Amino acid sequence: MPQGLSRASRRLEQHAAAPDAAVWSAARQRWQSLSFGRQLQLAQVLAASRREELVPRYRQLVQIGAGLKRRQDAQAQEYLHREVCLIFIVRRKLAPGAAGLSAAQLLPRELLTPAWVDGRDQLVAVPCDVQPQERVLGGRAQLAAAVATDDGAGHSEQGSLTCAVRAGGRSYALSAIHVLSPQPLDGGPLRAPVAVRRLVADGAASEAQSCARSKAFGGRLARWPVRSFDAQLAEIADGKRLKAALAGLLLSAQRPWVRSIADLGDRLADGRLLELLVPANHPARGGGGVVSLSASLDMSDEDRVLDYVFADGEGQVLHQALKLQLRFGEATLPGDSGCPVIVRNDGGEAPSLVGMHIAGNPQERTSFVIPAWRLFDVDSYLGVDGELPDGGLKLLRLA
Repeated sequence: MPQGLSRASRRLEQHAAAPDAAVWSAARQRWQSLSFGRQLQLAQVLAASRREELVPRYRQLVQIGAGLKRRQDAQAQEYLHREVCLIFIVRRKLAPGAAGLSAAQLLPRELLTPAWVDGRDQLVAVPCDVQPQERVLGGRAQLAAAVATDDGAGHSEQGSLTCAVRAGGRSYALSAIHVLSPQPLDGGPLRAPVAVRRLVADGAASEAQSCARSKAFGGRLARWPVRSFDAQLAEIADGKRLKAALAGLLLSAQRPWVRSIADLGDRLADGRLLELLVPANHPARGGGGVVSLSASLDMSDEDRVLDYVFADGEGQVLHQALKLQLRFGEATLPGDSGCPVIVRNDGGEAPSLVGMHIAGNPQERTSFVIPAWRLFDVDSYLGVDGELPDGGLKLLRLA
């Protein structure tokens, strides 16, 4: 290469690699101008687009997601800050200058990405946060409470129902596969019919008559690395008993369920919390009805690896799920799988369904939730070789 071209090439490279303070400043301002929901949606898209590039580049990095930044207060207690960011999940957090951590292995504090702002595509600067892998690992499918299932062949479980739905001209209850198909088969067909009975108030016995019977409609559960979708339908046998099992859950007629991560973000922009409606007739709770556990959104619906129990032993499942952080020292219990997660609406409007709790980590006080926009998306079921009745799913309000 001629000397002049070589020199020009080096200068061009130096110019391209040098941060442009004006560009970054404008990009940060544009990011701040976006709504909370749009920020969350954009961070999730950025995580998906850069994951395959960045995870192999940084040795400590195991996953990239979108969620809320964590900070420490004056007492060194960690809390969620209402700042949307790209989240780097690492094997362990290392301070800059730590032994073995080169400058090339320092994770970025911000990333640029294009976004539609003021009628045109412009750069925005998405802040980044680093969190240890313990925050997202260790989630287990939770069994044992509001309803009991029994397939008549010695397999039984306890769990919760999420909501009622309408499909193909029939009414169904929706819950997790591992509740409605006790001891699921690894990638095999769903267990059906399985009787679903409501537990009595002390959680020690169930009603003689079933409120629903599970059907072979739903997603599929299989060991990692196959993608799973833990949702199944049970045909309603007794509407009154089913309503009692759902503890009279009545959702908004105008906005019965949350439609997207952006929709969820916009609803949470004022700082309101989510609620897990866990069964109060759990033996450890000793009452009837439901208990409301408060939670904050922690991360958007990314790939998770969760622990399950199959018919032939324990296994890990790859699942897309929201991650919630329980508040006020609360935690879910084994037996809360399937319980609905809701967000309250203003002006006396009934709440909206956010999703279905399928797994938890009581030590970390986390909950993993299939979002409603996936529960009501036919592709979620077909994408794992599942099956649904004709016509898709519609939420059924039990007045």
